[in-house]
Amino acid sequence: MKIKTQKIDELISSLDLIVKETNGFKKKYSRELAAVHPNYRFSALNLIYYLALRNHDIRDLQKKLGYLGLSRMAKTEAHVMASLNSTRLILNRLKGNMEAIPARQAISIKKSTKLMRANTKALFGNKPKGRRTRIMVTLPGEAASGYDLVLRLLQTGMNVARINCAHDAPEIWEQIISNIRQAESETGSTCRIVMDIAGPKLRTGPVIPEHFQKSDRPLSESNGDLSQGNPYILLKEGEVLVLHGDAAPGEPSVCDEKGIVIKPAHISCTLPQVFGCVKPGESVLFDDGKIAGSIEKTAAGEISVRITRAKPGGSKLRADRGINFPESSLGFCGMSEKDKKDLEFIAGHADIANLSFVNDPADVQQLLDELDRLNSNLGIMVKIETRKGYYNLPGILLAAMKAFPVGVMIARGDLAIECGWENMARIQQEILRICEAAHLPDIWATQVLENLAKKGLPSRAEITDAALSQQAECVMLNKGDHIFEAIQLLDKIIRDTEDYQDKMAPLSPELKTSLK
Repeated sequence: MKIKTQKIDELISSLDLIVKETNGFKKKYSRELAAVHPNYRFSALNLIYYLALRNHDIRDLQKKLGYLGLSRMAKTEAHVMASLNSTRLILNRLKGNMEAIPARQAISIKKSTKLMRANTKALFGNKPKGRRTRIMVTLPGEAASGYDLVLRLLQTGMNVARINCAHDAPEIWEQIISNIRQAESETGSTCRIVMDIAGPKLRTGPVIPEHFQKSDRPLSESNGDLSQGNPYILLKEGEVLVLHGDAAPGEPSVCDEKGIVIKPAHISCTLPQVFGCVKPGESVLFDDGKIAGSIEKTAAGEISVRITRAKPGGSKLRADRGINFPESSLGFCGMSEKDKKDLEFIAGHADIANLSFVNDPADVQQLLDELDRLNSNLGIMVKIETRKGYYNLPGILLAAMKAFPVGVMIARGDLAIECGWENMARIQQEILRICEAAHLPDIWATQVLENLAKKGLPSRAEITDAALSQQAECVMLNKGDHIFEAIQLLDKIIRDTEDYQDKMAPLSPELKTSLK
């Protein structure tokens, strides 16, 4: 095959430009590189190289390499410099230039695989027999009194147990952990324990029950009991909802005899400090994005929101539903006093602390400082669930890599709300690739086999999602009445998929159906 030398020279020049930029990035981030844990020295450098590579649009380069029958550099994340140098060497050989093989890279293709496996083992323990990807299960409070439940979870295939500190109390957590340790001893299996640090979760406050809404009885006659039934505020497109910082229970809008609103609906917000951080025109999302609105005006302790999306006939907004401000620069972050107290418990009982709502490196540093204060070498995970956290991911990882071991949870629920559902396929792929470049294990979380776990029957889309989850080092299942069936099916899907996919690299086993 005759290949024009000029075309090869153009490809080599493109590679040389990228290599030059990697050197520039190495100098630019020298301070961050110097601060990482010794176990991550080469991994952090590879992450920097990957950021330099992805600073270019290399799609045209990839196509031209493919036309020559060469690697399209589609799987370079874990070993960037080795891939660049190998490709450059092959191109020179095609020209007839027998230049010397470049010096051995700090991270070869083979070593990058070993690093990821070692880092994953350090965080999650030994891999289960027959599959690379671990299974994490969120435990309900009932696991405190239900030893048989915990035992069966381990026997079915749970490798990591998750306890969310946003729920229950230390005495419940302690009993759950005791049951896990007892089940480990009985089964001979190992199970790492992850505990979520709740972080600054924005939620709606209480709502007045309907029979009080429709009565002239004063609220005082309820004796403060607002728990009767599951009260809600019905919101329709075009209506106004007032968010307020005081603790007054929420109420629906009040209309005159002609149906004209004379008093808008209102509900409280659990974190009133948000009111000084938002601006008119910014969007607000409620209840996992089921209800959307736009901020019309702000005042002391109040935000007026015009509802822009709701179901035909109206959507129900209840107490304790999530609130997201994806376009706002919220001025609060980090760990609350409760979070710090919870961390003291986590450091004494769990294997991994999972920091929620990580927005920037400062959030991570606060966690590291608290762990230093506690003299703890606890494993840490950073939970990426905000738009800001996604955009700041490289800096967040470099900050987290000061400690060891480290992992990343892709919290697809809030992340989809913050960044837009239509962007999630791209975003989760980018997070997976950045984590692979840093040789950090990641967790594919939120609604995996959700219908199966809760209702007993999976959707077709859930099966495909579960198969793709094998790209991560760990997959999280949420609690449900059919959790054992969910673990069993996920285990089978992952085992089958690993024959066809090694993380994001396709494999080609013998076809089960073919002409012989």
